[in-house]
Amino acid sequence: MKECFLILTLLLLQTLILSAQDIGTITGKLVDQNGNGLGNLQLKLYISSRDYPPVTSMPNGSFTFNNISNVKDEQLPTGYIVSDNFPNPFNPKTRIGITLPNSGSVRVNVYNLLGQSVRDEIEKYFSAGESYIDLELNGLPNGFYLARITLNEKYSVFKKLMLIYGSQHLSPSNGASNFRLNKSTLHAKIDSLVVTGTSISRKVFTNLSDFTGSPLNLGNLIIGIPPRVPELNTPVNGATNISIPPTLSWLAGSGVTSYTLQVSTNSSFSDPLIFNQNVSYVFNQQITGLNYSTTYYWRVSATNNNVTSNWSLPWSFTTQEVPPPPPFPPNAPLLSSPANNSTNISLSPTLSWNASNYATSYTLQVSISDNANNFNENRIVYNQNVGNNTSQQITDLYYSTKYSWRVSATNTYGTSPYSLQWLFTTTRGPSCPGTPTVYYEGTTYNTVQIGNQCWLAENLNVGTMVQGSQNQSDNGTIEKYCVNNDQNNCAAYGGLYLWDEAMQYSTANNKGICPTGWHIPTQTDFQTLSATVNGNSNLLKAAIQPTSNGTGTNASGFSALLVGMRWTTSEFQDLGSTTTFWSSRADQPLFAFTMVLTANNNTITLEEGGKNTGFSVRCIKD
Repeated sequence: MKECFLILTLLLLQTLILSAQDIGTITGKLVDQNGNGLGNLQLKLYISSRDYPPVTSMPNGSFTFNNISNVKDEQLPTGYIVSDNFPNPFNPKTRIGITLPNSGSVRVNVYNLLGQSVRDEIEKYFSAGESYIDLELNGLPNGFYLARITLNEKYSVFKKLMLIYGSQHLSPSNGASNFRLNKSTLHAKIDSLVVTGTSISRKVFTNLSDFTGSPLNLGNLIIGIPPRVPELNTPVNGATNISIPPTLSWLAGSGVTSYTLQVSTNSSFSDPLIFNQNVSYVFNQQITGLNYSTTYYWRVSATNNNVTSNWSLPWSFTTQEVPPPPPFPPNAPLLSSPANNSTNISLSPTLSWNASNYATSYTLQVSISDNANNFNENRIVYNQNVGNNTSQQITDLYYSTKYSWRVSATNTYGTSPYSLQWLFTTTRGPSCPGTPTVYYEGTTYNTVQIGNQCWLAENLNVGTMVQGSQNQSDNGTIEKYCVNNDQNNCAAYGGLYLWDEAMQYSTANNKGICPTGWHIPTQTDFQTLSATVNGNSNLLKAAIQPTSNGTGTNASGFSALLVGMRWTTSEFQDLGSTTTFWSSRADQPLFAFTMVLTANNNTITLEEGGKNTGFSVRCIKD
């Protein structure tokens, strides 16, 4: 009776194995690029050219396909046979028969239903013909396991194993018969998963994990959500008599990183397109090369995180009629951007202006400003005809430098006057990491990192102004000279100090009048600075200095100004031609070491200067 019960149990278990092979579930979750679940989207699953009833994602984006069945795996090529394991169920050893048409390798890996390897890999080399491999799972818990058999590193077969202690044991007499592959374990490739919905249109997922009959979780499937379709602005749809070249504009959209604009002479936007470009994150674009008395169509799409929206509905406009030839030059252009007196402008800005009627080309001039109202003809850094473009990028500008710029327009009848000049100031040099500014005695100083040194980017301006005719003294108050006894010059150039005043009448340390954590440079500090810029003082001097061999470029961001000195005779001298910085080192009673920069050469001079001369102080971080 017990033997009958055991046989019946084994038959039932074998039936479970064979029926479970064709039924399973596939789950996953639809999310956007930010990880948010996407609900109410329809999904269709295709496996081996079969499509399953569609499902709809839950509000949190999750989905489930149940009863995945009747998926047939392809058979092995002729001559290859892998038998089902026998016995199955087994305890604890089972055998798999192998038939090869030629000699080759066979590799077996065994996994639990979580996909974890449960025993060492088996790899053997067999001659052509029938062979077998025995698997022993002694010590593992009862349950289902998967064996992957790889033949000649070309073909893989999965077998589902059932280990039940107390079931039949493999013995030399019962063996295993080989027969053509008829897999007892489902193993199929998912052809595609198609997702549709009003918010995403259509998304197709391929190259998904293979389905082996066990529950398969595809994890998070990312669907990029496109931004909203752009809203066109000007010229209004159907506008006529639009001047050439027109500027097309649209409204900015939330989260958009770039726009693509198309312009065509037909509403289907078939080739050739007049304009078809990604215009980056701008909301208008001037279109050149259009014809008079012609109708054009235009549309815009928006992109965010590599996902692009649908095109906007196309709008149209018709250009103006051919104007009579004007027997006069065009008007001076109106400048557009950067706005007048803008600051913190990049070293490679794009300058733009409005088109002038009947202009065929424009000339752009850019100059280093001399802080006067006139355009500085002596320091022009850009002077070119830019064709009929109404914008131009300028490169290789200097840190912390004020520039002026202007534009003229030209046609066959002549050239307009220049536009009003506008000013902009470029960005400062690279600030010190973690210390972009220092607030000290009512003034905020910027910092600049040069090599491994952190410097204040401006001359120190601290203390009470005294007349140049008065000697600074040890009276408990920091005293400073201002160039030509003008407080405004202290704000522009910093103060001038006698060496003892700068050191605060003490050589116990080199802090002097610098903020806490900063000090008056040592001679070594100046030597290191000079070595960092290869001894070229032009890299340290601001770019507003006169043109000569010593013209500053401020490539380092040090922004040294040629402020001159307060001479021992109480006079102020050499403004615009030299500047001198105190060091904290003094080897003689009447002299201390300095760093000198001049306008007529590009050298850095480290020499001694008289302590009774008023020089600048530039602090360096401890």
